Amino acid sequence: DPVSDPSITFSWSPITGLSNPTIPNPTTTASDTITYELFIETGSCRDTLVTQLNVPKPQEVLPNNFNVCLGDSLRIAPKQPYDIGTFTWYIDNAYTTVEPTTSDTLRLQFTADTTFYYSFLFEGCPKTDSLKVFVIGRDVVADFAAPRLACQQDVVTFTQTGTSNTNSKWNFGDGTTSTQTNPTHVYQSNGDFEVQLVIEVNSASCLITDTVLDTLSIYGNQNNLGFETQYCEGDSALIGGSFSYPNPVNIFWTPNTPLNQDTTTLVKTFATDSTTYLLIVSDTLGTCTDTTRYPVYVPKSPSTLLGNKEFCLGDVVSLSPLTSQPITNVKWYKSPVFINPINVGSQTSVNVSPNTEQFYYLGFEYAGCPFRDSTLLQPLNVDVNLVEPPFACYNEEVVISANATPTSVVYIWETDATEITDASLPSNQIRLLATQDEKVKVTAVNHIGCSAADSILFEV
Repeated sequence: DPVSDPSITFSWSPITGLSNPTIPNPTTTASDTITYELFIETGSCRDTLVTQLNVPKPQEVLPNNFNVCLGDSLRIAPKQPYDIGTFTWYIDNAYTTVEPTTSDTLRLQFTADTTFYYSFLFEGCPKTDSLKVFVIGRDVVADFAAPRLACQQDVVTFTQTGTSNTNSKWNFGDGTTSTQTNPTHVYQSNGDFEVQLVIEVNSASCLITDTVLDTLSIYGNQNNLGFETQYCEGDSALIGGSFSYPNPVNIFWTPNTPLNQDTTTLVKTFATDSTTYLLIVSDTLGTCTDTTRYPVYVPKSPSTLLGNKEFCLGDVVSLSPLTSQPITNVKWYKSPVFINPINVGSQTSVNVSPNTEQFYYLGFEYAGCPFRDSTLLQPLNVDVNLVEPPFACYNEEVVISANATPTSVVYIWETDATEITDASLPSNQIRLLATQDEKVKVTAVNHIGCSAADSILFEV
């Protein structure tokens, strides 16, 4: 075994890429085709082995890096002087495929710098080549700062805040233009004006443009109607707006309560009643004052019930909202926590007949706000009994009494006997002249018409 014989030595030449040049079987990482010689020596004997390592290396596959204008498209294809076998594209960053491809050729539209990696097999070995496309103009942005509101005859300054070192084209919306970078302008009339800024940048043979639009409102001693706000009682709402002015201004609201503040153009109101607020803005020089009305509508609950309701025990009571206003989502409940409605579907009324005092609760919506109300039903009962005398002698005066519950009732007496008028008797008694056997009936009626009756037949 020559490998295990210590008198035998091995040496490789060249040693490029070898893991160990003094062993008979090293590994190599050579990146190019190379010829190695192995020298084997023992004493005075020497042998030489020659081996050639072939590393397939194709010519450059992809073109060099290049630039493209923002939004332009181009076709990317490998340079193929020969068949390079199976291929795969790997692409990063932003691009848009302009047309589908079933070959190794890509047609793309670029919006950002993009790196392409082309992976393929060459003579059985995996290879990769890459190129980078640099997009010119992708950072060109048009933008500017200017007040949203200004007074007529004020000098309004427009300041570019986007890409600098550009050609600028301004259109102030009133028929005037400018090519200055940061122009000033005086509006001669009131109204809303759409301001347009177009910028152009010439870079590396690319003409890049971008456009931005914004609206400027010019006021001057005007009365304006702002937006109307509605919210439910107990809520709050923002009124006004976030406005900027080219010059110092005075700001105040009237009325100034209940507002969280009254010296800014955007405030929060907690009004519990419908109110019209006035936002008054004036410049310190007194050249213009702008007044804007902001109506705030807080719906109030319409009158729906008449409080407690008495009825005669055993009667059926119809509960219905007592309002002419267009209320919706009407629900009746026996529970004070407004669960388990007792009406069905879209019914707005219910028929009930409680035996004892009972609260009924009403939930509904009006003008988009929820409201609640309640009523107490009180059943009333009348009971009356006649006190029957044991007998009466002929031609004798007899007093017959009635006992009623409650006592505050009206008594209605009915009899064929001769009634003797006696103003000293209370209404629950009657004085009769006994001339024959007589039937006497009394009816007790309370203040809402509930009644009860009793009758007797006494003998003469």
